Amino acid sequence: MALPNYPLPDLEKSLQEASRVLKIILSPEQLLEYKSALCQHSEVLLEAHHHMVKAASGHENWVSEQFRNLMLSRADSLPASTSIPVVLSPTAAARVDSAQLERAAALLWAAAKVYAEPWLVEEDELMERTQQSEAFAACRVPGKPQDQIQVYPDSLHAIVLCAGGVIPVQILCHCSPGGLLSPLPVLDIYSQLVEAASQPVAGLDQDPTTICSFTAVHRHVWYSLREQILSTGGDAAASLGVMESSVLAVSLDGCYVPSDLAETLNIVRLGKDGCSFRYYDKVVNLVVFQDGTAGIVFEHGALDGMVAGLVTRSIWRESEMLSLNLTRPLSSGSSTNRFTTKPLRFPLGDITKICQPVSIPSTKDASTLMTFEIQSYVDIFTALRGQRGLFDAWVNFSLQLALRQTVGDSAVNHIFVVPTHMRHYKHGRCDPTYPVTTQSCQLVETLLSCIGANNTLEYSRSLFRLFHLAFQEHKRLIKATKKGQGVGPHLAALQKAISPENPLRKFLDHFNAPSVCITGKDITEGLHCAVGNVYAPNQLAVTYLGGRDRIRMVFNGNGNFAYILGQLQENLQVTLKLMMFLAVRYAIAGQMGAIECLLESERLDRFGEGETCGLLSSQDAGSQKGTNFDTTQKERTSFTLIIHGGVMEEINLDQMFQGITEFSLQAALCLGAQELAKGGTSINAVQKCVTALEDCFLFGTGKDAMFNKKGKQEMEATIVDGTGMKFGSVALVQSIKNPLKAARQVMERNPHTLLAGDGALDILEGIREQDTSLGAEYFQTEIWEQLAKKDSENFSKFSSPRTVGAVALDDWGNLAAATSTGAWDGKLKCQVGGTAVMGAGIFADKSVAVTCCGNGDVLLKLMVAHKVACLYHYKDYGVREACQKVMSEDCKGSSIGIIAVDNKGKVAIESNAGMLVGSVVDGVERIDILKA
Repeated sequence: MALPNYPLPDLEKSLQEASRVLKIILSPEQLLEYKSALCQHSEVLLEAHHHMVKAASGHENWVSEQFRNLMLSRADSLPASTSIPVVLSPTAAARVDSAQLERAAALLWAAAKVYAEPWLVEEDELMERTQQSEAFAACRVPGKPQDQIQVYPDSLHAIVLCAGGVIPVQILCHCSPGGLLSPLPVLDIYSQLVEAASQPVAGLDQDPTTICSFTAVHRHVWYSLREQILSTGGDAAASLGVMESSVLAVSLDGCYVPSDLAETLNIVRLGKDGCSFRYYDKVVNLVVFQDGTAGIVFEHGALDGMVAGLVTRSIWRESEMLSLNLTRPLSSGSSTNRFTTKPLRFPLGDITKICQPVSIPSTKDASTLMTFEIQSYVDIFTALRGQRGLFDAWVNFSLQLALRQTVGDSAVNHIFVVPTHMRHYKHGRCDPTYPVTTQSCQLVETLLSCIGANNTLEYSRSLFRLFHLAFQEHKRLIKATKKGQGVGPHLAALQKAISPENPLRKFLDHFNAPSVCITGKDITEGLHCAVGNVYAPNQLAVTYLGGRDRIRMVFNGNGNFAYILGQLQENLQVTLKLMMFLAVRYAIAGQMGAIECLLESERLDRFGEGETCGLLSSQDAGSQKGTNFDTTQKERTSFTLIIHGGVMEEINLDQMFQGITEFSLQAALCLGAQELAKGGTSINAVQKCVTALEDCFLFGTGKDAMFNKKGKQEMEATIVDGTGMKFGSVALVQSIKNPLKAARQVMERNPHTLLAGDGALDILEGIREQDTSLGAEYFQTEIWEQLAKKDSENFSKFSSPRTVGAVALDDWGNLAAATSTGAWDGKLKCQVGGTAVMGAGIFADKSVAVTCCGNGDVLLKLMVAHKVACLYHYKDYGVREACQKVMSEDCKGSSIGIIAVDNKGKVAIESNAGMLVGSVVDGVERIDILKA
């Protein structure tokens, strides 16, 4: 499949988007002025647009050309404008005495491999390779009126910049004369580095800092100097040719990195104490410090941030897979080295005298860099990454809120930009998306008004709706950009085309150099720290780097932003946690298929009226335990629904964990209640509740299923339709997303009532194949283990929930029950518990429905659910009394929980351990985390 050309711009769409953005950032008076100017000068814009379309129609990607020209026409110092610094992830331990050279050799070999095998960068994705073809063996050559990216396809060497000088080393060779390229054996590269590092300190004509400093000055100055060097000829011109034609540069810095990561990032970019071996013209500059810490400086004129990240990941990954055995002899390939490992000579004569004042900007003079890290549970970050675009929206909304807290109402005057990856078009780079919307502003305003003491937030469904609306608009804008409807380049071209005296010009100026650029990736590999460049006055670049259990935020600010970075960083640390409060709930609702259900809830729009969305305070949470609901206080509704998320031993839940657990129960309860409220059946309601809990990572079943001693999941589930005493059960099922759906099919489409193992999966119909053949990675959750380790005092007696269940009475008087379990960690292969056995962990008929959780062997031995039903039927016990008697007489010493409802709507919730419960009784919704 060939990649398409980039679409030509649409003036109407571009002006619509411009008006949307300007409506947010301009005052009412300024907006009227803009609309008036637009009406008066529409013909001018139309004419400029037609000229632009005519010029662009002959190009495969006019946007990339425009951005590239913008970057290459910048004449200010590269390290302060277009350099993108990266700190690589730490490597496996190397020998202390040779850490620097070993890491440098491994990285050079990996870079050579990635250059020779470009498909390593994109893996299985179809992407253009225009930028990759200008990453290696490429140089930004100073020019007039603008610089050019010069590529040297025949290059086989890198240059080493160290105290001994500028030293070429060979890193590539041809497999056969004129054949394919391949990296030189890593030991040969290492041996050359050893020779380079052993050179004496460079003299004046070999000092690398002189030529490097030239590449850091104003580009017009460097253009003139370079012309003088080339016109003079001799060793200096030849040496410069060797540098420019190299595959990449590697700097062997003679210092150790500081503990502060932002300072390390700055040193990667600028060097330390005014002494730098950075050859900024080179598109890829590796930097390796004495302790083996490494970084890369990329040239933004050739590569955008996304490609720089992909190249970094590929180099890091290949270097980490390399085993550098220094005890082996060097291969014969070393004799193919075209270079003697000697420093290049730069006899510059009078040019050196002219350029004495030239120096690379110090870290003190450069734009300000700051960084921090936020950690949370692995499964929280996995959930955020699970919905496309949610991670990005979470960070964006958090930054909007933090900036508002930092600078007040003036925050809305700043244009935010999200570079959106466009490599699915020929020669694609990144297009800007403008993520601040009316919806995100409304979300920020509402959050500002309801943030409580100690930066706490009370969840409400109206906040959920506001987040949903802001997120959907965020996704819509990203999607529009990806379709080639990004308007930033179009508006920039129009701004350039109209006269400076035209009153429209000042409004289009806003799009030429946006104030805030935010970019990043939800999961990064190989990137320890990185930040975008700032190329305009008063600009802020924010980069986020996601990890398994953390996110790193990095700031690069100049002008006015440099003065507020400290406060902005402090506020963002808080707002990321506050916005995560909403984003994680949204992610969980998405996992459970409950977003639309929650949005349709009748209480959705109620906020700030004393409603707590059915959630009880921690003080009230234990009061429901062992109580019978008084159905005489309010007019009784026609259905009753109770769900449980399992029992667990006493453990202290932190605020976030308790909040998302309560919300997850609420989401499942909402699905079942909605089914019943619309006149649905109890059997469908209990299935909706339980399958939603199976889809969540919190409840020990389905996604959170445990691994047995053989490292496999063996899940159980049962569903019972009390009307006709019909039921279906499955046991020992593996690789299936929803065991309860399989149990439902056993009940309705099979003459048998219990099927185990692969036999249970053979009868499945109507369930997507991808939901019945899941790999082990789907079930890899860690949240309960992490929580238990945090609560070291109770760690020895902690056990997480393992079973979920639901009972319901519908509008027609029918009872149903459902239950599902992911078993328990380390159970024996083929061991079956009470969940799969009718009468043990579950029971339902026309009069009563019961489901249990806890110790499966106890449920089996005592047939707990059946005992409750027998006491109800034959001893004339009420449903609550029956549960209490079984709990007090039969379940002592075991962690057991029971929920039940009879055909009169009477309910019982009993447990001798902690229990997670939700209910709708008499129209009142409650969520409880019961204490043992």
